[in-house]
Amino acid sequence: NNFLHYENIIDGVKIEFALQWVKEKALVKSFANNLEVRDGGAFMTGFKGSLTKAFNSQAKTNFSGEVIRKYLDGYVSVKVKIPQFSNQAKTALANAEARTATASAITQAINRFANQYKEDFDLIVEYLNKETKAEEAANKARNAIISAQNKIVSSRSKKIVLPEKLKDAE
Repeated sequence: NNFLHYENIIDGVKIEFALQWVKEKALVKSFANNLEVRDGGAFMTGFKGSLTKAFNSQAKTNFSGEVIRKYLDGYVSVKVKIPQFSNQAKTALANAEARTATASAITQAINRFANQYKEDFDLIVEYLNKETKAEEAANKARNAIISAQNKIVSSRSKKIVLPEKLKDAE
């Protein structure tokens, strides 16, 4: 059960993250200059896009980013010299250099992890495949139920309304 840890400075942005895939729904928290930024911002956009691209490239799959992150737990932290927050509440960092640096960092980390811990990486891919198939089966079942319910409703509306004394007749 290895985890991804990365710490480096890229283009003047200090990036650190510790991530691990777990078997229950998880959450990746984001921090900018030691403040938790719940909306993430530019650096989390870069993180998510590059994570999806690098993971799928290494796994030779086409998982959605949501599936890859669903069981990913940990934190991503960036430190920039002059932080530019996108709102007064400081819930999202807007620095473009943080986005590109974080994107580069997660790509390096995923590539290193997939090569150094091939067995663990393959287990994660296998687990995500099972989860994806289970989700597809659940969606198919959900759609079948909705379709059946819609048919029942439409067949009820087609019935002829009979006078009171003939109600029992079909």
